[in-house]
Amino acid sequence: MAFEIDTSIIKRLSEGDQSAFRVVFEYYYPRIWEFVRRIVKSETLAEDITQDIFVKIWERREIFGVEIHSFAKYIYIMSRNAALNSLRNNNR
Repeated sequence: MAFEIDTSIIKRLSEGDQSAFRVVFEYYYPRIWEFVRRIVKSETLAEDITQDIFVKIWERREIFGVEIHSFAKYIYIMSRNAALNSLRNNNR
C-alpha cells in the first residue's frame, strides 16, 4: 500500500481546496494508473478508469474529512473495484 499523504492535505481537499486536490492527483495518479493497468491489462482503459476515479474523488471530497480514515486504502479499494467492474462489464 502506498505512503499516506499528510492528513492536512486530505482535510484541505475535503474542504474543496483545488491546490490540495492537485497534490493528491500528482501523487496518486501514476500509482493508481499502474495499479489499474495491471488489473485491466490495457493502458487506454486504465487511463479512462483512473480519470473517472479522480473525478469521483473531487465529487465526493466532503467525505474525506469525516467518513474516511485512510485515504490511501480508500483510493486503492475504489480503483480495484472500478477496474473489476470494467472487466465484468466488458465481458458481457
